[in-house]
Amino acid sequence: DINATPTQNPVNFVFAHKMSKAHFTFENNVGSDDYAFVISEIYVSGLYTEGVYEIGADKPWSVSKVTQNKLSFGAGEYEPSETSLANGKTATSNLARTFLPAEYGESNKFTVSFTAYILYKGTTISEKPYTLNVAHTFEEGHAYNFVIGLEAGNKITFSVTSLNGWAEDDPVTVN
Repeated sequence: DINATPTQNPVNFVFAHKMSKAHFTFENNVGSDDYAFVISEIYVSGLYTEGVYEIGADKPWSVSKVTQNKLSFGAGEYEPSETSLANGKTATSNLARTFLPAEYGESNKFTVSFTAYILYKGTTISEKPYTLNVAHTFEEGHAYNFVIGLEAGNKITFSVTSLNGWAEDDPVTVN
């Protein structure tokens, strides 16, 4: 009937993330209130940029073509009203990014780079670029928080924890 009133029945569907997501957390582990950090130029390179998703497959993602182009994660974002990463505090990258889930092993690590400006009593005394080559497996629908601990000298601690709202994985420590 052309004059019939249309009915609206609810449509059920399931939404699931098909990509992986990551961001970075930086910890000031120096142990002295005299030292702080400013984190900038956070990049990841060597990620897969092309892939095919096959619905219903055991391993739905088939990835190819690794790029050396840098994916920006921005800069450090500090505690409210702070302009640097104080002793015992954390800062996060001001950008989180999604990308193709894939496995990065010994033969195809991805690269994380950032610059840390070291402050002593509020004055910049040093600028240090960091480059880390990381092996890790990213799964679809999972979000990862890469935790980077900054200490005195050249020592840093690197680990991974999962974020709420996505599937949870155990922390991953990278040496």
